[in-house]
Amino acid sequence: MGTNSGTDEKLRILIVRLSSIGDIVHTLPAAGVLRKNYPHSFLEWVVEEPGVPLVEMNRYLDRVIVFPRYRWRGLWRNKEWGVFFRELRSFVHKLGSRKYDLVFDLHNILRSGIITGFSCGKTRWGYGSREGNKLFLNRIFPSGWDRRIHPVERNTRALASADLEVADVDFGLPELPLPPEYYGLEPFVIIHPLSRWPSKNWFLLSYRELARKLVQAGYRVVVSGSQTEAQLVEEAMQGEEGVTSLAGLISLAEFTALAQKAALFVGGDTGPLHIAAACGTPCVAIMGPTLPEIFGPYGQEQNAITASSLDCLGCQKRKCLHQKCMQKITVDEVLEKSLTILATGKGILPC
Repeated sequence: MGTNSGTDEKLRILIVRLSSIGDIVHTLPAAGVLRKNYPHSFLEWVVEEPGVPLVEMNRYLDRVIVFPRYRWRGLWRNKEWGVFFRELRSFVHKLGSRKYDLVFDLHNILRSGIITGFSCGKTRWGYGSREGNKLFLNRIFPSGWDRRIHPVERNTRALASADLEVADVDFGLPELPLPPEYYGLEPFVIIHPLSRWPSKNWFLLSYRELARKLVQAGYRVVVSGSQTEAQLVEEAMQGEEGVTSLAGLISLAEFTALAQKAALFVGGDTGPLHIAAACGTPCVAIMGPTLPEIFGPYGQEQNAITASSLDCLGCQKRKCLHQKCMQKITVDEVLEKSLTILATGKGILPC
């Protein structure tokens, strides 16, 4: 393998990474690596519905294929068997008919393995270490699946072990214009207070106090969140001067545009944190159940705040009865870190 600017013109290449938003962000550099090694190839990515807008932003891809997992789940629950099987058969046929030369399964689960098998790719690379994933591969990354390193590093090492040249980490996100309705917000800080893991969530009252103090320091605060989080976020920030809640109101692309213009992002280990880091925005990550060196904002692991004295850090539990790792993190601690980064512009490690 390796760089080939002449004979790769007809190559069809597929990346398989289905979910979730943060993990998709960590896989985006793979598209750049493959494009730079095979500049004339036709490069595609298969992903589940929530990740489609993010993958579509990557400038190195030619096509994004939707794996409609959530639609099919709904059809199955509603017992619409005929529609389900027709759509499944059509998906499998179209995927297999593309005649891929190279397939890279960077998800390493049974579901991604099955899709890799359906692709009928000539050479099917993957980690092959979980859930029978290796049954659908004919090449295993020599670097292996190392849980002790950041996923960005794991993926780039895997591609390098497949004899691809990996020069740098490029997330492939273009510069996006800020929607006109958000003009006048700058300078602003994004706070993203909630995630799908309750154990990762610092307390809303703490975020409210942090937002108030950032406003007092001269910054506007934009609070983001999903549609399901919108009511909680709005109630928590109600009445705060200089704070704008956009929870549930903006698309993934609009959030990315905001993240690119933000002076700082503050939040837990969740997809928006990793989007902000991929945009080069300085980040303060409030972490506990997951470790910064593995799950922190890439290139900014030093900006994570943890209750380092606890033995239970990195427990990876979705729920926790005591949440000591969050209780021990104070507003003043997060504020001091935030203001230091805002004052010095040293949120990102030099390349």
